[in-house]
Order: sequence, then structure tokens, then C-alpha cells
Amino acid sequence: MSFHKDILPYDDDADILINVKYFPSLARLSAMNTTATWQMYVKSRHNFKFFFRESPSAGGYPWNWPFIGIQLFLENETHIYADHLIDKKHIYPLVLRPIAGLWLPGPRHVHEYLNDLPKSYFLEYSIDKKCMMKAYSHHHEVALYEERIIDCEQLHNVYPYIRRSCEKNFCYEYFMLDSVPFFIF
Repeated sequence: MSFHKDILPYDDDADILINVKYFPSLARLSAMNTTATWQMYVKSRHNFKFFFRESPSAGGYPWNWPFIGIQLFLENETHIYADHLIDKKHIYPLVLRPIAGLWLPGPRHVHEYLNDLPKSYFLEYSIDKKCMMKAYSHHHEVALYEERIIDCEQLHNVYPYIRRSCEKNFCYEYFMLDSVPFFIF
């Protein structure tokens, strides 16, 4: 069983979730920023774009590309909510994970989190077996490509992936390229 933990070669944006309680701080920070090289576009109370001022325009929108999409979430004792319910046990405690050459905090159980997403995210294909190239270009903010679905194994020799080996109550995750493990966690 394997799945990718990084931005796939086909994806051109990154998204992060931040607790809604930090909205006032983010809004103040955005309003104070007049001379920095970066900017935040506050699209709504639940959606921001963080980008560099000198980057190219994202299809004529008020933000530039590349950007980081910031979505705010609500929470209760067991779940967070950002477009859909996410069980906290899949997210916390955060662990460091390899993403785009960096070690960044990420969800504790990525596989379970992805399996809990609404099926429309993956067109009901197995996240372990199928890799999908979406039609949408965030660079131009329009659909530019033909949506494609391939066997993930076709990417294993050129793109790192995670191979999971599970026992009753624990899974080992192997960060792989082709059939060579880079790291076990």
C-alpha cells in the first residue's frame, strides 16, 4: 500500500489550515503590511492567499502565483471543520513529514485523513493505487489540462512516495524512491 505525501508533480499550490481564532491576528497582520515583499489577500473570513508581490499574476486575480492557500477551521473536542469534518485523531499530535524537500509539521495519520475526505476529492478511486492530475491550474486560475488518472506505481521511479506496512495497531511508513527506502518513520 502506498500514497504520496508531497505536492504531486501535477499540483501547483499548497494549502494550510489555521484555527479561526487566529483570524483577527491574520487580518491585522495583513492590514499592517504595506512595504513587505509578501502580501495576503483576504478573500473571505475563511479563505486567504499568501503570496509574494513580485510574483506573476494568478490569472488576473488580486493574488499572485505561487501562493499558499490559507483556510480557517472551526473545532470541537473531537473534530475540526473546514469544508468537511476531520477527526482530530487523524491530525494530532502533528508529526514532521518530508514535503517538497523540507520537514514540516503535518497530520499524524495522513492515510486515514485522506480516506475520510469526501469521495468527490478522488473520484472514488483508491488513494493507494491511483494518482490523479487535476484539470485546474492555480497559476492561471482556470482549468487548463485534461484530468488524468494513472497507476501510482508509474511514478515510483521518478517521484518519492510512502510505502506502508501495517501490523495490528501500528503502521511503519517508508519514504521511498523506486524501491529504495530513504527514511522509516
